[in-house]
Parts: sequence; C-alpha cells; structure tokens
Amino acid sequence: MRQWHPILWIKQWWGRIDSIDGLVFMVVVALGSYPVVDPDFGWHLKSGIDLLRTWHVPKLDPYSYTMPDWHWVNHEWLSDGLVAFVYQHLGGVGLSFIFAVIVILALLIAASWSPRVSAKSKLLVAGFAILANVARGGVRIQVLSYLGTAVVLWSFVRYRSGRLKHLWWHIPFFWLWANLHGGFLIGLAILALLFVVELIKSKSRWYAGIQYRYQSKAEPTLSPKQLGHLFWVGLMSGVITLLNPYGLQLYVDIYKTLTEPLVAQHLAEWGHFGLHGLSDQIFVVYLVLMIVALLFVYRKVEPTRWALALALFVSALWADRNLELFLLISAGLFAEAIDGGIRRLTNWLIRVRWLALIITGVGLLAILPGVMQFALANEDMNTLIHWGNYPLQAVEWAKAHPDQIGTRMYNPYSWGGFLVWRFPEQKVFIDGRMAYWKLDNRFVFRDAMAIDDGQPGTVSMIQERYGVDWVIIPPGFSLANMLSHQPGWQLVYQDKLAVIYTKK
Repeated sequence: MRQWHPILWIKQWWGRIDSIDGLVFMVVVALGSYPVVDPDFGWHLKSGIDLLRTWHVPKLDPYSYTMPDWHWVNHEWLSDGLVAFVYQHLGGVGLSFIFAVIVILALLIAASWSPRVSAKSKLLVAGFAILANVARGGVRIQVLSYLGTAVVLWSFVRYRSGRLKHLWWHIPFFWLWANLHGGFLIGLAILALLFVVELIKSKSRWYAGIQYRYQSKAEPTLSPKQLGHLFWVGLMSGVITLLNPYGLQLYVDIYKTLTEPLVAQHLAEWGHFGLHGLSDQIFVVYLVLMIVALLFVYRKVEPTRWALALALFVSALWADRNLELFLLISAGLFAEAIDGGIRRLTNWLIRVRWLALIITGVGLLAILPGVMQFALANEDMNTLIHWGNYPLQAVEWAKAHPDQIGTRMYNPYSWGGFLVWRFPEQKVFIDGRMAYWKLDNRFVFRDAMAIDDGQPGTVSMIQERYGVDWVIIPPGFSLANMLSHQPGWQLVYQDKLAVIYTKK
C-alpha cells in the first residue's frame, strides 16, 4: 500500500483545482465569514492580550468583582494568545476570515473519509453545512476542536487502510489540543469509540463473512497489531493532556461545566437541539436531503462510520453546540452521495466552456462586493461589533463620563465578555466564564438569571448582596422597568441598544 506523503498530496490536490473549485471555495469562505457575535469573544481576546503582555496565566479571576477569589481554569489559554496575536496583526476582519477557513478545512478534511470524492462535491456540502450551522458560526474558539476532530477522523481512515504507518504523532497533537480548547475530550472519546467498534468487528464472524463476500462494499477492519497500536496511542494521548497549566483540575472544571443544570436551562448552545431559527430549519433540510441522496446511491456496509455518525448525531441532539460535530462526519456521506451527479454536471460544463466562464464571472461579481464591504467595514471592529448588537456607544459614553457612573456595575451575561474587552476600566458582574462558579454562597450565574427574569427582590439583591451602584442593560429588560420606578435610581443614558441607570 502506498504511504501518504504530505508534499505529494498537496501537489496532487492543487493540480486538481480548477476555476469552478476556486469560485465555490470563495463563495463558501464568504458564507462562513461572520461578524463578531460570540458573547465570549471579548474575554477570550482580553485574556490573550494580557497573556502576550505578561506571559503569565492568572490563577485567580482578574475580570470580575463578584468572584475575584475564584481559581480560574482557562480551557483555552493558548488559543486566547493566538487569537490576540492574529487580531493585533490582522485585525478583526482577518480573524473572521481565518476562522471561516478553519471551518471549511475541517469540513473538507472530515469529508475525506470517503476516498475519490471530487473537491466540488466536498465544497458544495461544506457550504450547505455552513448554512445549516450559521447561528453557531463566527470567531469561536471551539472551531479549533472541530478541526482537531476532523484530523482524528482523517488520520484513522488512512491508518486503517495502510496509508499512514502509525499514529504516534497523535500524542503531541492531543497535548497541543488540550491547551487550545477543552473539546480535546471529544477527540479522546472518538478514539475510544473507534477502538471499541473496530474490536467488535474483528471478533465478529458476521462481519468477517461480509468482508469476504463484498470486499468492495465493506469497510476494512483494523488488524490485531493496529488495534493494540490504537489503544496505546489513545491511552498516552489522554495521559499527556495532563501537561497543562492546571493539571487534573482541567478535567474537573470541564466536568462541572457539563453537569451544571442551569447551564443547559439558560444557555441555548448547551441545551437540546430545537427548531429555534432559520439555521436549524436549514439543518433539517440538509439532513433530509442527505438521507434521500443516500437511499438512492449508498450500498456500503460501514459499521464504524455508522456508529460514529449515530453517536455524534445523539450528541448534537443532547447539546446544540455539538451540531457541527455531526456535520463533520455527515459531510463525507453527503458528498459521496451527490458526487456522481456533480461529476456529470462538471463534464457537461467542460464541454460548454463559455457557460462555465459566464458562471465563474457572474459568481465573482456577485460575491466580491459583499466581501469587500465586510473587509473594509472598519479596521477597529466598531462596525462588526454593531452588527453583533453590543452596546458600543453606551460604553464609549460611560468612559467619557466616569463621574456619572459608579464602580460596581451590573451587566447581562451576554454582554460580559464584550465589557471585559472594551471596558477594562471596570470589572464586570458576570461574563461567559462564570456559568457554574459557586463560592461562599455566591452563585452569580443563578442570580443573574433571576435578575434577567425580573424576579421579586431583584433591586435589593443587586444592591445588598453585590453592592451594585450602576447598571448597563438592554432597554427591554425587566430590571430596566423596575429601576425606572425606583426613587433611588436615575436614568443617565439611553439608546436603541442600552440604557444606563445609576444610584442617586
């Protein structure tokens, strides 16, 4: 079996690229480039900037006044530094495009589970998958875990077929992943699942008979030697993840985040999948079309692939943020199902070159204005922030009038990350890091959710328990209505996105 060589693969892949591939790639990149709307982006960027400035990982929370004695475990400390470095040199627009390319690469790499599928089919499915996941896209650190997952899938298929000699490089890869994002646990879980399914296949006489009869339609099985190698690689990959600034506490922190009931109740991305918007509806269309296409062309027996797809589908139903993981494994199935039709369409376009040139030209003219408008919107990200409905003007006013605000603000959970970044002069009440933090009868996330719900006693709680003396919130919040009827509070600023109340 011919071994895989990276340089040769890149040359072969580049040689297969044509104008239509390039056009589709640019369209998909444009689809995947979003404004900065992730509520956690701000604190990630501020953490990275502080890391580059001090070369020190803080042990206590430096950004909130409500939990300053909390031992903060930053799952993404290294990613934060890289994001800050890119932002300082390429700006927010460059960061958006880089993350869009990472998402596309993850989908294309994962789709390579199916051999000999054309780049056009993979790119078209990647674009469809991005639309089905548009509500969860953008500059999000978890995108790095999607790329890591895609690499694990890609390497397993090539190792099983003999195109990779070994997987020892997984060990430093998982060490890096564990310091980039807490999603490395997904990669370890996938390795464990692959090992179990391959072990069952190797012991199953039923599947051995299918392999013997239908060798061209049945996926191969790892040999006993390969199974042993995969076991030790997975075990050592898990052990090396303990080499991080927090040691075993990293696992404890991730476990507490995943098991906090209020997180699933109040944060949409941690809740169960539901038809909450257009993106979810597009995903349902994606799923239905993929199933229909597979019913017409799919005739293989692939227990490992099926088990992995089922596991990731269940994980997507369990937590909305895992939908991208299912899209990774399904992209190859979908691309394989439509590849025959795409190849016939491509061959027809090659014969009618003038039509292919017109399609390419019209496509470029259609996407370039939008791309240029996005790229030239604003170098300091003010326009991108405005698209994310963050209170930039209110923050600028508060900075310019420090004598009219207090020292302890109340802010909504979704604005915390933005305020950590854009208003470092003030420490926040809460931000996206603090969903499960509990210490000395302080459970800030629970209290913030109660305040946002307008529960009785809200005003007295923020004053007496936390000493809040000014508030920045959306004008439609229940707290805004309460404060407007409180004689001890006054409205000092108002626009379409935010109101600011201070104690008299």
